[in-house]
Amino acid sequence: MPTISLTADNFEQKAIGAGITIVDFWAQWCGPCRNFAPIFEAASEVHTDITFGKVDTDAEQELSSSAQISSIPTLMVFRDGILIYREAGARPAPQLEELIASVRALDMDQVREQVAKQVEGGIEALTARAFMERVIQTGAVLLDVRTPEEYAAGHVAGAQLIDVQQPDFGMNVASLDPSFVYAIYCRAGARAMVAAEQMQIAGFPQLIVLTPGGFADLAELGVPTQ
Repeated sequence: MPTISLTADNFEQKAIGAGITIVDFWAQWCGPCRNFAPIFEAASEVHTDITFGKVDTDAEQELSSSAQISSIPTLMVFRDGILIYREAGARPAPQLEELIASVRALDMDQVREQVAKQVEGGIEALTARAFMERVIQTGAVLLDVRTPEEYAAGHVAGAQLIDVQQPDFGMNVASLDPSFVYAIYCRAGARAMVAAEQMQIAGFPQLIVLTPGGFADLAELGVPTQ
């Protein structure tokens, strides 16, 4: 199946549905994008049961912003409407084939169960735009779990600093009111999820986590920073 062009108008219909969809965010001026293009096209001709879509980030700036694309090429892989993989950077054909094989091998019942547990367990893992929408909806308290140095270099206005890597993290969390909703971010998402899991164990019932992504993604959205 040849690659298809994805836009803001057809992305949801074409990309987020049943089966596997691989999306390449690219631009004509991007050398690595042009080098990766024939690899992507060749894979589409071999794996005819998979949808291969391309998003021109220059033509589709709003869609690219919604997807928090900060570097190209960026590859996203969806299976049955669930984002399975997201990574920036061109990759050689063997690595793309390995990725496709690993996505095919996924136990989707297990994946759906894990997603459901995240929500049921009180942790919502969201990308930047959805994260901020939930913050607004819930009135969540923002927690920045990076280092003091990272926080001082720039943080979301009003966010409270609690460094998850410090030994007194648990003590600092204990001073928070568990009846509030907390929205947690870091630089890339890993520390935020660690913090959320520890807070969940400590009895905090509703937690919103920015992952993948972090402070830079929020700043790109225009969220007020200090």
